[in-house]
Amino acid sequence: MLESYDTGKSKNYILKNYYDFIKEEVGLYQNYKKLKISTWEEKAYQGFFYYLSEKLNKNKNITKTGFGYHDNPNGGHWSLWFGNDKKIKNKYGEKICFHLNLETSNYNGNKEWLCRLIIRTDGRKDDTKWDKKDIEQFIGTIGEKIMNKTGKYIILAKLFQIDNESKINNYLDLEKKIMAELDRFIEWQNKEGFK
Repeated sequence: MLESYDTGKSKNYILKNYYDFIKEEVGLYQNYKKLKISTWEEKAYQGFFYYLSEKLNKNKNITKTGFGYHDNPNGGHWSLWFGNDKKIKNKYGEKICFHLNLETSNYNGNKEWLCRLIIRTDGRKDDTKWDKKDIEQFIGTIGEKIMNKTGKYIILAKLFQIDNESKINNYLDLEKKIMAELDRFIEWQNKEGFK
């Protein structure tokens, strides 16, 4: 509708200015396609998360996707979450569900890494902490154990991390890595008896 204002034929400078603003914003969201991951800013990550969400929503092994900003004392970060409703009982008899998160580093953090893929779960119903053995009951065969309680969710393991030295430096390579880890996650769920 507004493309006619790009030709310079219109004399309506308010709509022309609005069109230019939208065009610039769309470009910032599309930057993930042309920039190295190390140069992505907030809107490039959001553009990639939106793009990847659409692909993940077509995957039969995924039932939940979403992304958003998580505020915290270190400046907060963006996170894309995806997973399914498959559950397994822990030693307390609680049925628990794990999901994957692709998250950016905190904005005021040390920036040792750019983004990472982690496995998360909900906290215990009575809000008591999980201990390391609880985690090892499930995570013994997948990922690097982290175990970090953050709010109502617990980070269990890291599947991979991208930093400035990473060989994964464009969105297509990152997408391939995420999809490969998703396949490994589903295989692990099936082996562990998630239903």
